[in-house]
Amino acid sequence: MTSAKHSVLHLCVEMIMREEGYSEKVRRCPRGYPTIAYGWKLGPVSAPLEHFKYMKVSRSIARRLIQEAVLESYMFLIESSHKPAKIFKNLNLARQAVFLSIAYQMGNHELHKFTQALIALEQNNFEKASEEMLNSHWGRIDCERSARLARQMQTGEWWYLRKNILNKLPCLDSSAKKLYKGVF
Repeated sequence: MTSAKHSVLHLCVEMIMREEGYSEKVRRCPRGYPTIAYGWKLGPVSAPLEHFKYMKVSRSIARRLIQEAVLESYMFLIESSHKPAKIFKNLNLARQAVFLSIAYQMGNHELHKFTQALIALEQNNFEKASEEMLNSHWGRIDCERSARLARQMQTGEWWYLRKNILNKLPCLDSSAKKLYKGVF
């Protein structure tokens, strides 16, 4: 695995973990779905939590679920010829992570619904793309997350990284850390 690929996947997993929060047992997400671990959706909004009362997921298994989902989305975007995939390949790592985070939350095949944002991204108009993300159905429903991710798309900078934690990330070798130099 290349250093850049490894870095975007690892950092995206960290970002999603912060966004979703961990729950060993089933809970309802802000949109009403029963979820477990780091926002892993288990069923429809109408599903009673009682149906899942014996389920538990450890942090290590929960992390592995995110890693697998993010890797699957990454491979989909790298190998696909769909419009979102073509745009994804030309973005920096922080902006790629926005695509991966949205794909984790909504599914790979939902990225194309960000029509106006995709048009703006084709033109490298990151300001307009971030505005369109906020004006989308998703942006109106998940305001806090969409604001953070729209800012990351606009600036090309990771919203949650700080200099003091960059050196604590074991996945980043010195060449990968150079990718983030000047971002902070």
